[in-house]
Amino acid sequence: MKPFIDLIGASGAAYRFRKAEGGLSPIGGNFVYVRNVDGMPRVVCCGKARSIGWVLTKRTWFDDENGEPGDQLYVRLNATGTIRRSEHEDLVAGLPRPFTIYEIE
Repeated sequence: MKPFIDLIGASGAAYRFRKAEGGLSPIGGNFVYVRNVDGMPRVVCCGKARSIGWVLTKRTWFDDENGEPGDQLYVRLNATGTIRRSEHEDLVAGLPRPFTIYEIE
């Protein structure tokens, strides 16, 4: 999959996420898990967390019944909780369903 993906929220705003590789920052942010479906990326999980590093270490998505080992984590750092919540709400409202929603604060 690509190193970056752009997702569009309900407002029409574009949000750039980068593929998570290696250690992740303790900074908060938004995250998505993406699955390759028929050669196209599909968001299967959309979430926000106070610490993006926590998201990777806990492997929450892979414990979910909908998770698959090939799902790729993409992150968007947002230290400010207000922006993190706003972007998360916009994405949840704008992305094609179905997908799992996580709010880890």
